[in-house]
Amino acid sequence: MGTILTEVESFDSVKAPNPLEPVRASGGVGVPYTIEGADPDGGITYVALISGVRVRHLGGKNTPVSVVVTSSDVTVQLATDLAGAVLSTANDVVAKITANPAALALINASVTGSGNGLAGVSDINFMKIGGGIFGSIRPALQALTNRSRWLFKYTKGWLDGTVSFKSIVVDLLGGQTVTPIPGRVTAHEGVFSSLVSAPQFQTLKSQGKNSLPNPTVPLGFLNLSNTLIGVAFIQVLAAPSVSLYWGMNVNSISHSKTGECIVTFNINCSHALPMAVSHGNALFVLSQPYVISLSPLTIKIIQAYPNTLTAANQDFVLYVVGE
Repeated sequence: MGTILTEVESFDSVKAPNPLEPVRASGGVGVPYTIEGADPDGGITYVALISGVRVRHLGGKNTPVSVVVTSSDVTVQLATDLAGAVLSTANDVVAKITANPAALALINASVTGSGNGLAGVSDINFMKIGGGIFGSIRPALQALTNRSRWLFKYTKGWLDGTVSFKSIVVDLLGGQTVTPIPGRVTAHEGVFSSLVSAPQFQTLKSQGKNSLPNPTVPLGFLNLSNTLIGVAFIQVLAAPSVSLYWGMNVNSISHSKTGECIVTFNINCSHALPMAVSHGNALFVLSQPYVISLSPLTIKIIQAYPNTLTAANQDFVLYVVGE
């Protein structure tokens, strides 16, 4: 029977050889090998510190956990019960190895996952983890197939949209070492979307007002000076009912029969670019909103047709981007 490479999705570890293999191929010093546990949290990864090191995990019945070193051989006896079930966790085994100076001179041991899973029995024969300076080709081949499997799984998932990203950092250089914050997308310059419509970022000069700076950001481009800072969902009700409002950073609204609606947000900003979108009555037309105050942020919206904001079913959404 030839050597069988049992692939795992990993960039680092190589699984213990198949017990049925007639060949015990081994890697050079520094190549990590993992003896799998009962679950992903029970595996133990070994790295040989010198040439010729061998490791094995033994089972049995009613045995305590122990680590015995003979020459370059490390025997890990797992704790078992009367029925032969393993009781030792990966953390238990690593703790025993750490407490054994002779073992520490030969190997480094670490757990997979949390280490709280039950350790696995390998084989009565030793697994050679420290071949020579050059070692065998097997670990290199298996590392290659493991990494190919890992790349296939995650790259396909990213392309299909079925695998998430923990965080993304985009800078001006690329290839830099960063410390990302989980759940955050960080762009040092900005984020561009070709799906954003022009009215959302046009220069606002309406009703004779010019209180906003001319935008220097390209169409559809979001950066630190042009991000969403407020959203107001407004439902204008017929008198004497009080209009409803809710959203992000909204403080209050007021409206008059002359067709003016003023939305006050509970934030201060250096500049703002508002946009209003009407809902409900198809004849409900809004003029371009404009800023009347930045501290607190206050936006005025004028209804172009009809000339009143007191009729029912005249709802709109006010979006404000800025800084």
